[in-house]
Amino acid sequence: MTTDNNSKFISLFLNKIRAENGLAKNTLLSYGKDLQKLEIFLKNHQIKIEFASKENIQQYLRSDELQSFKSTSLQRKISCFKNFYNFLSYLFCSCKFFLK
Repeated sequence: MTTDNNSKFISLFLNKIRAENGLAKNTLLSYGKDLQKLEIFLKNHQIKIEFASKENIQQYLRSDELQSFKSTSLQRKISCFKNFYNFLSYLFCSCKFFLK
């Protein structure tokens, strides 16, 4: 993983869910891979991960790369992305509160 802000957000998220949610190691690895692939897709479209819209995520989920995945894998990806963006929302709101 690179050291830009996007990957820092991914690392922060993975560290948080590792510490708080007690997810299995394989689930954490899958979440990390899912987010890295999303990050690459977004970078190819000149979009920072923290500014991706719902439509950007939907476009990724409809991409050819994901068409051969099982529905359970797609559901995991959707769950991962929802949790990641909820985390970012919380993170940004907390930062705004402390910066006031």
